[in-house]
Amino acid sequence: MFVGHELSVAQVAAAATALILGHVAFNALVEGKPWAGLLDGLRIVAVAVTAGWLAGSLGGQTVGIITAGVLL
Repeated sequence: MFVGHELSVAQVAAAATALILGHVAFNALVEGKPWAGLLDGLRIVAVAVTAGWLAGSLGGQTVGIITAGVLL
């Protein structure tokens, strides 16, 4: 929220997509959908990649790689 004005439209869209994917995956898990586990795995990767990209654009490439690695 504090650095949103520094992000590109693509970065904001990626963050929003990761959040929406997280909500869909959580609801699917709660409802017991058979494909929920696969979607949750995709969510984990999407959040790590998006967070790494955002952190890398604000703090440098090394910070982005470390952030993505820690989240995975």
